Amino acid sequence: MIGDLNSARLREKAELAIFITLEPSTKPMRDEALAAGTYSPPEQPSHKIPRMQLLTIEELLLLGKQPELPRLAQMDTFKKPPRVQKGQPAQQIGLFDKRA
Repeated sequence: MIGDLNSARLREKAELAIFITLEPSTKPMRDEALAAGTYSPPEQPSHKIPRMQLLTIEELLLLGKQPELPRLAQMDTFKKPPRVQKGQPAQQIGLFDKRA
């Protein structure tokens, strides 16, 4: 199972993969996950994150454990809206209005 997930991770060119299971992982599963190595984000070269992480539902829901993910320096997920000048009404176009 872990080998299949790691193969998919490599095929998709993903840096990390997380395996979530109901039962605790076995030693061969943990060994295979460790063999995948670690990832060091370019923004934090000294920070090492396991490429394959194994978590149980119990760890996630009852113990509050979370997968280890790289911390992003800046999250620009959404395009920022233009600033409105003071004293001028905000302009909003309708869903079907043509843009100028």
